[in-house]
Amino acid sequence: MERKLSKEELAQKAIELIDEAEQLEERKEWYKSIELYQKAAEKLQQSGYLSHRIQDIYSRVTEINNYLKQQKTYDQAQSQIQKAKLDQLQDQAFTLIDGAKKDEKNRLFNDAIQKYMSAIKLLVECGWTETQLENLKTTIETLAQNIGEEKEMNIEVREQIQYQEALQDTSVSLQIDKKAEAIKAFEDKKKREEENQKKAFYLLDKAKEF
Repeated sequence: MERKLSKEELAQKAIELIDEAEQLEERKEWYKSIELYQKAAEKLQQSGYLSHRIQDIYSRVTEINNYLKQQKTYDQAQSQIQKAKLDQLQDQAFTLIDGAKKDEKNRLFNDAIQKYMSAIKLLVECGWTETQLENLKTTIETLAQNIGEEKEMNIEVREQIQYQEALQDTSVSLQIDKKAEAIKAFEDKKKREEENQKKAFYLLDKAKEF
């Protein structure tokens, strides 16, 4: 059977509990400190000593409880502010994603990739996990492949255009050569006719002499 403490021992125990409660306060272990303060007040009441300290103890307990209520209110307000901020960031990310999808339809793949990457950055700030972001990252990889394929297609198209232009240039060159040949042939023919005509006039003149 536990021995009943004397009044002096109860008062001494109360003082020890108060000291311990103050140490818990310094470590911000508020609820444990309140519990020890209350036990200390009970023992002081039982001892009949230091009655003036009882009111001090209850006043301190009230102060701690008020602080905890204020802290709770502050934490709730901060939580709401943070939630509003995250909701705003998430809305911005979704707007970027909508814009990226429109760019995809218009085949503006580079613009779409930039928007998707900006959206991912915002969603990471909102606490999205890698699993949640996986679809967006896969979409970016697909767009990058499309850009590569388009570059290859553009190279082929340019080569075909250059080939067609070369053929056209060759055809034009041949046509010019043929035209030049025809002009030369016409000029040669005309020259021969003139020479024959001169020769004929010369023979007529000679015939008159005879």
